[in-house]
Amino acid sequence: MSATALATAGHRDAATAGRRYVGWLAAGLSVAVATCDVAAHRRGLPPAAVFVALMAIVPCGVLGTRLLYWLADRRRLRRQGRPFRDGGAMLVGGLPGLLAASALVLPLVGLPFGAFWDVAVHGLFAGLAVSRFACLTRGCCCGRETAGRFALRLPDTAGRVRRRIPTQLVEAAAGAALLGALVAWQRPLDAWAPFDGALFVAGVAAYSALRLALDPLRQPDGTAAIRRLQTAAYLALLTVTCCALALAL
Repeated sequence: MSATALATAGHRDAATAGRRYVGWLAAGLSVAVATCDVAAHRRGLPPAAVFVALMAIVPCGVLGTRLLYWLADRRRLRRQGRPFRDGGAMLVGGLPGLLAASALVLPLVGLPFGAFWDVAVHGLFAGLAVSRFACLTRGCCCGRETAGRFALRLPDTAGRVRRRIPTQLVEAAAGAALLGALVAWQRPLDAWAPFDGALFVAGVAAYSALRLALDPLRQPDGTAAIRRLQTAAYLALLTVTCCALALAL
């Protein structure tokens, strides 16, 4: 099935769109967990403990994505009478929740903080590569309309199908490329890493730079406050992670 057919099929029926969206999100989580299992074996961490930690912290990350979106757009959501559970999500909001929860959970399962996140970053990129297809089927995070040769006929959240920049596919491909780089260059990266957690920090910096480059290509689908907050958050992440790496080298 082509990307266009995959994206537009669900919009013919709201229930089908919802099932496709949830299905791709579940697939992304499953792939992320499986990838972390492989990475844990390669790193020498107990896979069972990694699995337990992931299951404990993932809900906190999901809550963080929804909470940041609601805080940024709460006035509009309140005017529309939409409850907290009915808002959107900002991916960058999940990171603080994940890190905070892991600081509490990891000592309980006997995992070192930095080494765990060096493993988890593999799952983050694998999950990103798959879960962006959920966005493709629902029309969220869609690209701007364009007449360029690489445009695809894709919907937005309202189901309007236009020729657009396929930003969801670009981000999925970037996630797969970042994961491939971690796997292909594992030994050089392990030799380079100045501290446990450096691969995670470098991965966050790379993804933040990617999002800053891609966000201008997206169709604006939120308030100006959301866009400003999201840009500021990724700029802050990029700055902090780059400074952390620079100080450690």
